[in-house]
Amino acid sequence: MPEHKKPILIENQALNLAAELLTIDSGRDVSSEELESRLFFINRTISDYNKMLLEKKEFENDYLLANDLVLNALMNGIILFDNGLIRFLLNKPLPKLSYEVIIQKKERLDILKERLFTLLKDEDYKNLVEQLRIFLIEKARIVLLQKDIIPSSKNNIIDNIKKEDRQLYDDYMSLNEKNVKEIFQKNV
Repeated sequence: MPEHKKPILIENQALNLAAELLTIDSGRDVSSEELESRLFFINRTISDYNKMLLEKKEFENDYLLANDLVLNALMNGIILFDNGLIRFLLNKPLPKLSYEVIIQKKERLDILKERLFTLLKDEDYKNLVEQLRIFLIEKARIVLLQKDIIPSSKNNIIDNIKKEDRQLYDDYMSLNEKNVKEIFQKNV
């Protein structure tokens, strides 16, 4: 679909599409009651679509915490179904980023670190490069969030981190199997 065209879905079309996508994801039929109790987004990224399916309470909680993924979906997403909550929230200023979100992101980094140490110990440098790239993107996301910059996609993170932390950007861009140990030591 060309970039300048935006899909326009009336509510019935949106509900039917969301139901189809949920059925494919879950491998089972989704009732209209179940569908209506959830908020469904397709968030456009450069290469594909990211689906977000949240309970109303989950969405409200993540919104109040200023979760970057939820805020990004609100700012850049294609909303397929809204029971009125999203329209209401979009009429208000976006909340300030919560430190709790950054703590959650740092906890994710700790999990990724364990995986990296295992790959290094096993001398699996090919997978170490791949996983270290994921780690560096998450680390960059935290740097941006701490500066109140809400990144929208991996490419957006890379573009923004180039301005905010040149060393992290250079490490990400130059990472390969030959220098993976050196970049690992600097960043993990």
